[in-house]
Amino acid sequence: MMKVIKLPIGGIVVTIDYDDDNRPISGNITHTDLKDEYNEEEEELYNASMDGVLSLILAHAMAEIDITSKGYIEGLETAINACANNY
Repeated sequence: MMKVIKLPIGGIVVTIDYDDDNRPISGNITHTDLKDEYNEEEEELYNASMDGVLSLILAHAMAEIDITSKGYIEGLETAINACANNY
């Protein structure tokens, strides 16, 4: 079974695959609008910080944390804004 989770921020789409016992076995971020496509040093640092945020989202989804909850989304917005304000 596969589950697709669309988050209401950053165009983030998470896909999780489950085994026959309904346990997550693999996952990935299939889409995001968070990363810049430029090659300047500031954009590279910004993209690296967004990669960290995206990795944490995927890890939480794989651990079956509700990444769609209001509190999680609010925390995610704060983390994304903090990263963006540093570059």
